Parts: sequence; C-alpha cells; structure tokens
Amino acid sequence: EAQLEELLRAATDLSRKGLDTKSAACQRFFRDSLTSSINKILTDEALLGWKPEIQRYIFFNCKDLVELCAAKIKDNWIILLDLLAMVFNPGIKFHHHNYGKPSETCPIDKAPTVEVVYAQPDPRMQRGYLIDCLNHFGNIGGFADLRDHICQTGESFSVSTIASCVRPFGLCAEFLTDECVQEYLMPVVDRVVDYLDGLSDADLKKESKNEARTDTFSIIIRSCRSLCLRCPAREGMPERLEGVCLQLYLRLLQTSSFNGKMNAINEINKMINSMTGYRHGDYSDWLTPSRLAEWVNSKDVLSILLRDNLHQPQYVEKLERIVRFVIKEKMMSLKDLDNIWAAQAGKHEAIVKNV
Repeated sequence: EAQLEELLRAATDLSRKGLDTKSAACQRFFRDSLTSSINKILTDEALLGWKPEIQRYIFFNCKDLVELCAAKIKDNWIILLDLLAMVFNPGIKFHHHNYGKPSETCPIDKAPTVEVVYAQPDPRMQRGYLIDCLNHFGNIGGFADLRDHICQTGESFSVSTIASCVRPFGLCAEFLTDECVQEYLMPVVDRVVDYLDGLSDADLKKESKNEARTDTFSIIIRSCRSLCLRCPAREGMPERLEGVCLQLYLRLLQTSSFNGKMNAINEINKMINSMTGYRHGDYSDWLTPSRLAEWVNSKDVLSILLRDNLHQPQYVEKLERIVRFVIKEKMMSLKDLDNIWAAQAGKHEAIVKNV
C-alpha cells in the first residue's frame, strides 16, 4: 500500500507540473502498473478478508488516485477517467464491502468537516469511503475543472472521451448533492446533449464501427439520464434528452454497422423493459409506453429493422421483443404485417424460419 501511495503522489506532482509526459518512469507506471493495481485493490475477492486498517489504506490510495485524476482531468486520458469511474462506482466490491462505513467529511447528524459538501451519505447504506472521495474531488476543484473543460474550452471531443468523462458521475449521481449536480454537472449534460444532437453522419458511422468499445452511446445516455433525474426542476430537459436519444437510436438503426444496430435495439428494449419492470425510475416520467410506441410507429422503425440481418438469430430475438411491445400497445398496423411477411418471402431458409 505504501509503495502505491508514493507512486500515485509522485505521479500527481509530476502531472501538476506538466512533467509526467517527460518522465519515462511515470509513463511506465501509468502503462504497466496503475490499472492493474487499482483493479486489484478495488475488486479482488480477497479484499473481503482484509483487516479494517488495510481497507483504510485502500481508501487513502483512492484519495490519491482522485487527486491524480483531478490533475489530469483536462487531458482527456480515458485510462484515468475509467479508473475514476471505478472509485466513484458505489457497486464496486470495495465500496459494497464497506457500505456501513460512516463518512468523515459529511457524517450523519453532525456538521460537515469540509468547506463545501458535494456528496452526502444515504443513512441506510452510508458508503463513507465513497462520499469522502467525492467530497475530496470537489474540494480540490475537480467538479469545477470538469465543467470548465467540457463547457468552455471549445475543444472537439470524441464520443469515447465524452463517455469516459460523464460515466464516473452518472454512476454516483444518487449520492451527489442537488447543488453539485445543478452547478457543475447539468452544464456538462447540456453540452453533451448538444454534442449528441449535432453529430454528423460520418461521426456516427465511425463510432458505430468502433470494435474496441461498442457501448459508448449507451454510457453517455445512461449517465446523462441519471444526472437529469436528480434535477426534475429543469423544465424541458428530460423531454429533450429522451428525444435526442430516440433520434440517435433511429440514426444508428439506419447505419450499415451491425454493432450500431444491435446497440440501438438493446437500448430500445431496455426502455421497453423498464416500463413494465421495477426500474421505471431509471427513466423520466415523460417517456411513457404510449410515447415510445408512437415513436416506433411514426418513424417506421419496424420497417427499418426488417431490411436486413434477419439471418442472425440474436438480432431477430431482440426484434421480436419490439414487435410484441408494439402489439401490446395496439400500434401494429396492416402495413407492419405486410412488411413482416415480405421480409421472408422468397428468402433463404434461415430467414424464413426466423421470421
């Protein structure tokens, strides 16, 4: 633990001085050791048996990592942003194991010990280490730097970079204070929604073919949605976000990329499942089953889905769920039935069987 702490602090010091990229040793640490070390201390099954003092050392490592990530927040370094998402993920093994640990920066029924509170515990599952990491990030300027970087630099961001920037905060949105979300993160959401709305067809096609990470759009949308749900007073924002999401899914369905189409179908099915399951709170009240079914009908989504890939069983299985949803909402038309029949007429045996 002491070695990792020293390395993190040395890397942070070099990063603040702009010297980390000039240090071969620092770059080697970033490249060869940092990710594996953080992954081990936060997710290893063995941590369940480690003593409380070891758990506290891990917390100190997390705080040091938070400082490093804050120092590099403007560098768009996806590796560090992904590690920050691990530290801010309340469901990760380390935080889950220490869910009852009280917060030192924002103790329940006591005055906060920090100048500004950016996160506060849930009395049922306090997750004090997570709360203290979030408050530390805020009090060293992390939230302000993130907002300014995304909203004021005018820099052109890739879809992957945007996803990595917003994901850490979507994961922990339920623990952030209303003031933190409103002042620092909603401006980021506004900027990201504008970004998604303005994506060119070329950018969309390029990203949908990205084999390294096929869920970037899903990450962005889920993260922004989680933050929007914390600010119901933002009139019109939920409607705009869901509208941009649906338009994005429609454009992905029309790309030539199988990955892009599958991602869009998966997200549409998640919406459908949420409306009939226990996780309806994951979406705004604006997105109702009738609105989604109306969108499917008005945008001729079934016709688009029936154009190709019908030889793929996993594709047809997911398409079937959308068809069932349209039937349930009484939006299936005779034209839809004709299109379904035409999709298999005279086609290969595999397509005939699937349809």
